[in-house]
Amino acid sequence: MNIPDRMFELDVSRRRDVGALLYRGPDENLPAGGDPMANLGSWTTRADVLAEGCGLLFIDEAIRTEFPADAMVPLDIVRQALLEFRVTGTRPTCMTWQKSDVY
Repeated sequence: MNIPDRMFELDVSRRRDVGALLYRGPDENLPAGGDPMANLGSWTTRADVLAEGCGLLFIDEAIRTEFPADAMVPLDIVRQALLEFRVTGTRPTCMTWQKSDVY
């Protein structure tokens, strides 16, 4: 069984037209070393402008782990990021990311 070394968590509010992504995987900006786990990390989206009155979005709703308030971006950007990931297999470059301590 192959276990992927990268994945997304996401939540969206269609009513508010916003979403947030958490990417877990390698940091392609760091040189690859001998340990494949050395470059692994997690990042959330980061909005250039805070979305007002959007409520909460969850990384994991079951344990109520919330995305940061500045992680909410327009749904069009979420769609674009997922399509980019599908093509490249790497963390999308069409948006700004911030390090996350959630893994």
